[in-house]
Amino acid sequence: LGMRSAMTPGQVLDRFSRRLLRLTKRRYSIGLLTVLFCIKAAHNGELLRWQALLGELLSEDLVWPAMVIILIGAKMLAVPFQLWILPLLCLVFLSEIELAPEIFVGAVAWVTRFLALIVEIAFGIANFLLCSLACWPMLLGLNAHKLQNTDLVSGLVVSLWALRLAYVAVAVKLERWRARSVLEVYLKSALQHPFRAEIKHDFSHRKDVSPTSKMLRRSFSFAFVHTGEISPSDLTRLQDRHAALLEARQALHEDQMEYADMLTNTLTIEIRRSAVLQDSWRALQEAAAFELLAPELAVQYVGEEGTDCGGLSLDWFDAVGAALVDGAGDDEGSSLLALGKSSRMLIPRPRPFAIGDAAGDEERLKDMLIAGRFLALGVVHGGRPLPVPLSPLVCKYVVGTPVDMSDVERLDAAFFKERVAPLLLEGGLAEMEAALGESLTFVSVPTEFRPALELEPGGAQTAVTEENLPRYLTLLCEAFLCNEIRRELQCLLQGFWDVLPLDALRKSGMEAGDLAILISGTHGIDLKQWRNFSQEDVQGDSAQEVIVWFWSIVEELSEEQRRQLLHFVTGSGRLPPGGFASLSPPFTVAVSTAGSLNHLPHANTCINRLLLHNYTSLHQLRTKLLQALPTNDFGFA
Repeated sequence: LGMRSAMTPGQVLDRFSRRLLRLTKRRYSIGLLTVLFCIKAAHNGELLRWQALLGELLSEDLVWPAMVIILIGAKMLAVPFQLWILPLLCLVFLSEIELAPEIFVGAVAWVTRFLALIVEIAFGIANFLLCSLACWPMLLGLNAHKLQNTDLVSGLVVSLWALRLAYVAVAVKLERWRARSVLEVYLKSALQHPFRAEIKHDFSHRKDVSPTSKMLRRSFSFAFVHTGEISPSDLTRLQDRHAALLEARQALHEDQMEYADMLTNTLTIEIRRSAVLQDSWRALQEAAAFELLAPELAVQYVGEEGTDCGGLSLDWFDAVGAALVDGAGDDEGSSLLALGKSSRMLIPRPRPFAIGDAAGDEERLKDMLIAGRFLALGVVHGGRPLPVPLSPLVCKYVVGTPVDMSDVERLDAAFFKERVAPLLLEGGLAEMEAALGESLTFVSVPTEFRPALELEPGGAQTAVTEENLPRYLTLLCEAFLCNEIRRELQCLLQGFWDVLPLDALRKSGMEAGDLAILISGTHGIDLKQWRNFSQEDVQGDSAQEVIVWFWSIVEELSEEQRRQLLHFVTGSGRLPPGGFASLSPPFTVAVSTAGSLNHLPHANTCINRLLLHNYTSLHQLRTKLLQALPTNDFGFA
């Protein structure tokens, strides 16, 4: 039988306090206090009095309560005047009330009595809470026997509730302070234990590989990087795995998720649009673990009015992703991610071996760790953060899938042909050494960013033989894949696993191709699918004509302009897996007769809705639409 390890007194106290404080969560505490308040009010006779007053109010004409409910609801829901005045008039008409001055005096009197009842109940609740708070000194002084049962229980609940609020306030500050030190720990670990890829191939089995006469051009396999439509079965599989990933994440972080649920349900990020990358990195660096695990995400741009119902978050993922890859194609650039020379897909940017700025190098690695957190948040919240696909190899590293010989061949066909394939042939080692004019040793192939390095301790003095050739090929391929970016990979992966742990990725069955499409989304824009899966909100022939003009303009737009239009309406220039068929809510075009024809079209990104005005010509619509596309300022999204 397995023995459960004994917990320390501190762990016991921590578990007890968490369980106790969980019982004092708002939904539990308010329900219990409500019951206790009703019992105490009934004991004091107040409940009967309030019931009688309410009965008197409801025994009169119910027109006034109905009107009050309509007015309060209209105010709370911000219903326009034209929409709520009509129900009021209909109510007056159906009730056959004569509109005399006495009627309005009666209405004011009824509302006054109703408000007096509400105020009396509110004072009763306040008195109940104050009495409950006043009970805790008696509880501490062991004079609980002098208290009534309701006072005893309510005093205990309110005291624990106050303790919970204090505990939460302190815990939040401690967790955010701890978050800064955690990054330093991760960075130190990455420097001490850089990433090593797992190679899944048995090089002891020789294959009949015939090298070609010409050097092959480098290329990546796009087998699992979907950039167009996705079949219904594949889409269902991807959605199931994504749901399983979130469930596995919650199960693996049970303690932290319980903590997150107790403290916050939303990760809130406030940034300036002019410094979107810097502000975002600062927010993600200072975010505590329970905030990164929050089920909701809310983004607010400084100086912009907007409520994030999903559109602002998508816009944030889009903006940060664009900033993250800005300059990725420049060999001398400073971006964190760079385009692979053969794949033209994103990898961590290699750092020259002889770099001398140690402090700057550590800061760059810290930024790489935060970039991993950002990508994982995009997967969790459906943000599709990268405008360029992530390298298939990096996706394999993230999900913990071993790479094999075919990955090496696809990464660099020339390297595979010249340094690996010949050694897989019978007698290939002797032929290779004869061609090189020297014996092979356990040393890597030099690259642009790294000189030749020993593949294992003492590798420069270890000759390659037929017996150790499989180990040599494994180490050679692993070094070729990772030598230039070991520390960068370790930091990127650690940041990603902060939000989506490797165990959760494995338990969900998430594959590298699934991850690639969740990070980058669908890049292809099918105009026929766009039209078929869009909705129209129009009234009248003139409005229908504006819709016809709109789709004809979309057909004329360039690919980049179509992405701008998609970004303008949905918050993202890329589509979710499944394309427009999976866009929720669906893309909607509406035509409004309100406002001036000089106004530009505007969008409600929370519902993926484009609002056009009832323009008078195709030319006017095209001009206004093209003027609106470059804008990035979002209203209520």
